[in-house]
Amino acid sequence: MPQCQHCQIDKPESEFYKLRGAKIGRKKVCKSCIAIAGRQWRSTLSYKLKQAWVGMNRRPKEQPEYAGVKVRVGRAAFMAWATDRFIKWMADHPGETPTVDRIVTPGHYEIGNIQILSKSENASKAVAPIKKRGKGPAGTAWCARCQQYLPTAKFNKNRTTVDGLQKHCVSCRSAASPKS
Repeated sequence: MPQCQHCQIDKPESEFYKLRGAKIGRKKVCKSCIAIAGRQWRSTLSYKLKQAWVGMNRRPKEQPEYAGVKVRVGRAAFMAWATDRFIKWMADHPGETPTVDRIVTPGHYEIGNIQILSKSENASKAVAPIKKRGKGPAGTAWCARCQQYLPTAKFNKNRTTVDGLQKHCVSCRSAASPKS
């Protein structure tokens, strides 16, 4: 039985991820230690800042409702703006996940038009259009792409959203995904 180089415990080979180029064909650190290291990394300020930057840059490219929105701040300027604010925000909101939001929704991502909100606050702002169009029939959900209420069975699950469903139906998601 191989020994984990991190926890120094002998474990069966099934407790180590496969690694094709390795001498023994497996990683030298066990799955449990890798999972712990991942959780520790995801709780760091560096990780949270990186996620905010990546998310802010991904939304205009991937989400149709962000068409025309630009990121008008460089990475270094964003990190300089965000670091102290994230530290203070995380101290004031323990256990919550910070996200970057535009203050003026039609505006761009730029210093002076961005703020830090919790993931749940930001998600509740996205629910505002639902209030304008009204609630749909029972057992249905709104598809943001085809702009209609469809049976919830036509949506994949997404535990990070308010209603627990993807915002686009299966048909729209498959039509939008690149074909290989």
